[in-house]
Amino acid sequence: MRLDKSWLMVNDPYGTFLAQGMSSPLFKLFQDPGLPGYLIADNKVVDPSISDARALMCTKVAARDLNDLIVEERSGEEWLLKGSTLYRPLETVPVLGADQTAIPIGTEGLGEWRKLPAASALTVAGAGAWYLYDDQFALLACVIQGMTIRAMPDKVPEGAYLVVHGAPNMSITVTVTASQL
Repeated sequence: MRLDKSWLMVNDPYGTFLAQGMSSPLFKLFQDPGLPGYLIADNKVVDPSISDARALMCTKVAARDLNDLIVEERSGEEWLLKGSTLYRPLETVPVLGADQTAIPIGTEGLGEWRKLPAASALTVAGAGAWYLYDDQFALLACVIQGMTIRAMPDKVPEGAYLVVHGAPNMSITVTVTASQL
C-alpha cells in the first residue's frame, strides 16, 4: 500500500541541496521487478520482510549512509523516518486558502506544508526558512534566514507547495493574493 504514496521532508530547513534545487523534498518507495521482495528507498535497497513498520537496509559490501526505513504513527498518519530525515504523507497536506493565514509550528519545530491555489502574490513573514515548489516539486523560490536564495516567480502556479520552518510553538504568517482571471 505504501508504494502508491508520496512523503515530504519536514525536518531539514537549511538543506544545502534543497536550497540549490539539487535535491527534492519528495520521497517515494519503488519495487524493482529484478529484486522481488525488496523495495528501493532513496536509491538503496531495503528489506521489508521482517516487519510492516521497518524495512531493513541490506547490502553485501561496506557502504556509508545505510539507514533502515521506519514507519511512525503520528496523529493517525503514517510518517517515514529514514536515518535522521522525517517525512510526512503528501496526501494529507492541507490546502491554504486566500487571504492572510497563520501557520502554527508545532512543539517539535517541524516544517509545515501547504498546497497553494494559483496566486499572483505570496508573502511569508516570520519563517526561519521557506521553500516554494511547483506541482512536480521543482524548486521555485527559497528564503533562508532572511536571505533570498531563489527569488519568487511572477505568479505562483496552481498546485504549488509551500513548506515553512520556524522555531517550535511559533506562528508564521502567509499571505496569498489570488490571481485575477
